[in-house]
Amino acid sequence: HKEYRRQRQMCIRDRLEAMAAQVKEIRELSGTGHSADQIASMLGMDGQQVRDILVCMQSFPEDDPLAVARLIVLG
Repeated sequence: HKEYRRQRQMCIRDRLEAMAAQVKEIRELSGTGHSADQIASMLGMDGQQVRDILVCMQSFPEDDPLAVARLIVLG
């Protein structure tokens, strides 16, 4: 049972890190004036997902991609 739990925690950590990297990319691209649809196209993502990430980013006044990733991944 411990091994299953450890594997699950590692999987969640990996998803958080990947999402934080995407959040950082989206933040940088939106800062240069690209629209959500343009960003989605550039990153090969769904436009609605990019819009959702942009909305979540507005919830955090500090520059914390990991906090935004936690909100998105863990809901």
